[in-house]
Amino acid sequence: MRTHSVPEQISHFLSQHANYGYCDACIQERLGLKRRQQVELVTATLSITGEFDHEIKRCEGCGQVKEVTQLSGEVLLFS
Repeated sequence: MRTHSVPEQISHFLSQHANYGYCDACIQERLGLKRRQQVELVTATLSITGEFDHEIKRCEGCGQVKEVTQLSGEVLLFS
């Protein structure tokens, strides 16, 4: 069985929760990842692809207002 890379896991998680934004800490917790720095690097990289947005809003996981990542609304229009 193929193990998915951390970027694949994060991208898949965010795609499955397309209408919600999650902070890096909640993504780390939900996916059981060991290092938050990995999550921070991946979400920052995903945000420059145009498929994902980084915004200040309420995190669906912890409920705090902070920087979250979510699937871009523009991508949802064409899916």
